[in-house]
Amino acid sequence: MRVRTIIAALCISLAAILVPFGVLATWAESQLLDEGRFIETFAPLAEHPAIQEEITTQVSNVINTELDIDGLTDAVFDGVIGLGLPDTASAALNLLRQPAADGMRGAVSAGVSQAVNSDVFAVAWEQALRVSHRAFLAAASQNTDTGNTLTIDSSGAVAIQLAPIIEAVKDSLSDRGFAFAAAIPVIQAELTIAQSDALPTLALAVTLTALLGWWLPVIAAVLLIAGILTAPRRSRAVCGAGVGLMIGSVAMLVLFEVVAAVLRSQAPSIGIGAEALAVLFSQVVSGLRSVASVILIFGLVLAVLGLSFGGSRRSTALRARIAVTTTQVQRRFTEWGLRSEAVGTWLVKLRVLTRVLLIALVALLLTMLPLTVGWVLVIALCALFLWWLLIVFELPGDLSAEAATIESNGSFETHS
Repeated sequence: MRVRTIIAALCISLAAILVPFGVLATWAESQLLDEGRFIETFAPLAEHPAIQEEITTQVSNVINTELDIDGLTDAVFDGVIGLGLPDTASAALNLLRQPAADGMRGAVSAGVSQAVNSDVFAVAWEQALRVSHRAFLAAASQNTDTGNTLTIDSSGAVAIQLAPIIEAVKDSLSDRGFAFAAAIPVIQAELTIAQSDALPTLALAVTLTALLGWWLPVIAAVLLIAGILTAPRRSRAVCGAGVGLMIGSVAMLVLFEVVAAVLRSQAPSIGIGAEALAVLFSQVVSGLRSVASVILIFGLVLAVLGLSFGGSRRSTALRARIAVTTTQVQRRFTEWGLRSEAVGTWLVKLRVLTRVLLIALVALLLTMLPLTVGWVLVIALCALFLWWLLIVFELPGDLSAEAATIESNGSFETHS
């Protein structure tokens, strides 16, 4: 008995520890290794105001720095003055040098903003993401000479190359009648979005993700089930499994908030707006937050079920009350003509099939609907209600005798 308890505790503890890593591995395999999912996740950011504003600021600053607007305006004014204008006219033109340069900078910012808010930027952004994903895998394997949109240098700085976006903005400015856009040189600039010295760790993580993939959550699930089946007191094991899942999911959610706060504090040092960096990180972990929330609710359900089927007085009283309530509902339904012996017997014969279909329906809804806390709660409550309703209709008799047995014996505790 003691050995089985220790084995069960070890299995459940290992499963609870592996659940967060399994979720991360599954997410990483679908997001980091699957190009289509990567683009699907990040492509909508092209329409996010914070991202558009950050790209507009970065691209405008790069163009203003590389274009030498002061030099261009000086060349124009010097050429005009060189035509032999009177001194008074030359002095007046000289007063317009700085306003003309500032006006050109404003025109650049306005033109870039219009380009970034147009369909041109959305197309360029998606193309950049496609190249970025391929470059990321190459960089994670420590092939830093990628020459692509996303680069990771030897110091671990993760940066998006702005050259493709600048070229798209340059073409857009030319199409809009900005003649000086032709003078914009080929600019090899980048937008650093993260700084880390753990490039070898990143390479190892990508390799492990490719190897483990979907196997890690499967191993965690097998350990969880094995722990429950091995435990002498399965209700306690179910409760412990639920608590373990809740702890793991809460740890994940807390970790996301801590990382988000750290990124906000580091945003100025890496040269990117805090809001834009927060939007990028939120988009990265949005799916993980949803999965962690689902695991949290699932763990809560398991813990409640484990407590409900335990041997305590409250658990016994709860089960007895449910049995009595079910009996009363059965009698009312029978009086109203909603229950029949034939239907009840038929449902008893198909009990396994109806449960399997109900579980399959829940799984289908979880894949079709957004994995938000609200939807998961609604699905869970509806599934529990349908499960109870099947009990109401399928039993040919009532639960009076069973309720009395529960109250006298005091436990549904499962032993094996």
